[in-house]
Order: sequence, then structure tokens, then C-alpha cells
Amino acid sequence: GVLEDLGYVRAFSILPKGRALARIYGEGDVLVAEALAERLLEDVSPSEAAALVSAIVYESRERVPREGQMPTAATTERYARLGAIYHRIRRAEDDHHVELCRELEAGFAAPVHRWAEGEPLDDVLRETGMAPGDFVRNCKQLLDLLRQIAEVAPESAAAVAGQAAAAVNRGV
Repeated sequence: GVLEDLGYVRAFSILPKGRALARIYGEGDVLVAEALAERLLEDVSPSEAAALVSAIVYESRERVPREGQMPTAATTERYARLGAIYHRIRRAEDDHHVELCRELEAGFAAPVHRWAEGEPLDDVLRETGMAPGDFVRNCKQLLDLLRQIAEVAPESAAAVAGQAAAAVNRGV
């Protein structure tokens, strides 16, 4: 019902949006597909794309989630649009009594943006207080999603997702 409401399927037929969704795996799959349909990853830098996508996969391990802000004006604006998409999905889920999409969390956006911009790991960790293992775990989850996006997104978004993955996937 949720997929029908959002235009992914109709009467047991997969619509064009559904074909892209079928190639995205993870909790935020519908959110990612909607963000791609609304072109949220176009006209941003690779480090901004990494920051924005991190809000979909990041989940704080702390009891009180770390407050996070988007690192640039472009990511702040896109994050607000992503939040509106999230709320639209949640309304469809509520209508069908399911909860599949978890909330956005910006707590990793600024650190991964600095990392993707080339800052040394020690500096990024010192500023955030994040444990190295948590940083690496979050980067791996982010890389997985960025690579999936690079495979299914329209050309310009695919390029920036691939560049974001390369910027995040660098040695310490």
C-alpha cells in the first residue's frame, strides 16, 4: 500500500520509480529513491553529498543522539527537503500501519564532510569525540549506500555519489 501511494507499483506492476527502488537495499531505500527522484544529490559537491546521505544511514550509538548540523548552506537546504520527504513517507506508512523508514539523523554529517574534504582523521575525531571504530563503522555504512546510489541514480547524481564514495574511502 505504501509503495502504491508513493508511485512505485500499481496493480502488481512495477512503475519506473519502482525499478530504481528494487536496486537499493537498506532501511532508507524508499527515502533514497524519493530523494533521487527529487534530484537532491545534483549540484552539490562530493563532500556535501556524503554529508547529506550520512543522515539516512547514521544511527547514534549513544543514549542521547549527538546533535548534528549540516555543514553548508546547500546541505542545510537539501536536508530540510529530505526531512519533508521523510515526513511524506511516514504519513503513507502511518496510513498503512507500518513503520519502515527510520528518522533522519544529522550527527555524522559534519564529521564526514570534513573527512571527505581531506582533513586528517585525528582532527576529525578530536573535534567530534567519536571513537575511531564508530567513525569507521559509519563510513562503511555510508560507502555502501553511496555505491548503491552511484549504480541507480541519474547520471549527474551517480557521478557525485561515486566521487563522494571515493572521498570517504581514503586511507588514514
